[in-house]
Amino acid sequence: MIGKPFDQAAPIIHTLNKHGYECFFVGGSVRDFQLKRTIGDVDLATDADPHTVQQLFKRTIPVGIEHGTILVLLNDNSYEVTTYRTEGEYKDHRHPEQVFFVDSIEEDLSRRDFTINAIAMDLDGNIIDPFNGLQDLKSKRIQTVRHAQDRFNEDALRMLRAIRFSSQLEFFIDDEVVTAIKENRSLLDAISVERITVELTKMFGGNGVVRALEYLKETNLYQQLPIFRENEEVFSQVYKRLREPISDQAVLIAYLHLMEPSISISTWCKAYKLSNAVKRKATIIHEAFDQHQTTGLTNDLLYQLTFDHIPSWNEYIRLAEGKSYDLSELYSMFEQLPIKQKSDLAINGSDLIRLFPGRKKGKWISDYLSELEYQVLRQELPNQKDEIERQVKTWNQTEQN
Repeated sequence: MIGKPFDQAAPIIHTLNKHGYECFFVGGSVRDFQLKRTIGDVDLATDADPHTVQQLFKRTIPVGIEHGTILVLLNDNSYEVTTYRTEGEYKDHRHPEQVFFVDSIEEDLSRRDFTINAIAMDLDGNIIDPFNGLQDLKSKRIQTVRHAQDRFNEDALRMLRAIRFSSQLEFFIDDEVVTAIKENRSLLDAISVERITVELTKMFGGNGVVRALEYLKETNLYQQLPIFRENEEVFSQVYKRLREPISDQAVLIAYLHLMEPSISISTWCKAYKLSNAVKRKATIIHEAFDQHQTTGLTNDLLYQLTFDHIPSWNEYIRLAEGKSYDLSELYSMFEQLPIKQKSDLAINGSDLIRLFPGRKKGKWISDYLSELEYQVLRQELPNQKDEIERQVKTWNQTEQN
């Protein structure tokens, strides 16, 4: 046996073998196992057709049956099991027109993008490596399976994936591959923004992001990317200034906004089709950064950030200023806040309405609550109901006079 992630999937291989079929581990899990990296999803390939796979296992989902992929549910885990296949012509630089099931694992591996991803492994750790992927892993080289021009014409996203892998794995890209990216970069225009966003996010999060940015510049591939294509100076700023990975999407967007404040966080999020949650978080940490520039670290700033956003804001501070706070100290300061959210106030809107039954509901309620937050946070007013009631009665009396 070769380790827990693979051992947990062993019953799939045993079942297929028992019924006369081959089955191997393939893809990123094999690559990362060889590199002694953390292993993510474990994928398998077999010469059994997808309908046979469905029949042999009790719990399956036909997630991509037309391409030969069945999701097998085993205990608390799920595994993609894909029939050996080759692919027909790619007319849109994204998807093959046809898929052909084959009997050979070597033929299946030949359709893959890079040699380091074209390695298969059995349960005993024996390797099938027809394209010398192991040697490329040792050499830390990104090389395509066969001709780079062909691979990129099949799926143009592979150009960006090559640069993403160079960042994540801290590998160099083979000269032939770099040349092919230069010559075919316009093909990236056929790729959906969502797929581009996934690769760019991983690229910026890699330890080799500086080298990756150099490849984007050398190949001019950045000129095919939303916003960067119209604003070369933005890419130039990122290229010159960024020297460490950014793993948090919201921090990345806030940082890109910082490079060129005239391009809003909303514009970045819309261009890359990011979620409203990312937009909100990026906005919160950038506004807190601006506030910090003026007031320094205050209770009000930590309160506006909330506990969950403190580490992201601290990372943003480090990227922007080259220094940051001790995270444990920030957490300690937050825990000592008189209130951590508006609902912690000893009084709420309903209480205010009961206190002043003759007063018509209106903006005064939210104004009172905001001012109470302000005073309690600054410890100008204790968070005690009787004290707060005394204060708001004073405000109300003053306003009535």
